[in-house]
Amino acid sequence: ISSHCTAILRPTPKKQTMQSALKKLLAFVMFFTIFASSFAQEASADRIIETGFQVLGAIDSGRAAELWEEASPTVKARIPKAEWARSMADARQKVGAVAERTWASVVRIRYIEDTPSMPAGLYANVDYSTRLRDGRTVLELLSFRQEADGTWRVTGYIPRQTQ
Repeated sequence: ISSHCTAILRPTPKKQTMQSALKKLLAFVMFFTIFASSFAQEASADRIIETGFQVLGAIDSGRAAELWEEASPTVKARIPKAEWARSMADARQKVGAVAERTWASVVRIRYIEDTPSMPAGLYANVDYSTRLRDGRTVLELLSFRQEADGTWRVTGYIPRQTQ
């Protein structure tokens, strides 16, 4: 009986192969989880940047009132459509004719608790470096909030001359 128990407790080559395969599988799952998480963040940044280009295109073509329809509900609850459209148009008018626009940075911020001016959630600021036809460069800041369905919705636009 003693030799029989020893044989049961001693790993067989088949068990060692199975343990090795499980270790490799576990390592792969851990790597994939880390990679997938990183990829999801990159894809999210790409999505924010692309959404920003679409928003800027709408602002450029004078469709700020349409943007209000697609804006974050937090914005729509605080800013009337006419005020939003007027504010966007006034800000955009100061920029001038665009020759080229590229994104410069993306910063995501998670607010854990509601504040008087901002509900909790994931926000992003995207800076675009915009070269104008007259040779000047301006920075255009677009702000977004990620809604519960994962959609990034615009919350603000601020053009400025310097960082």
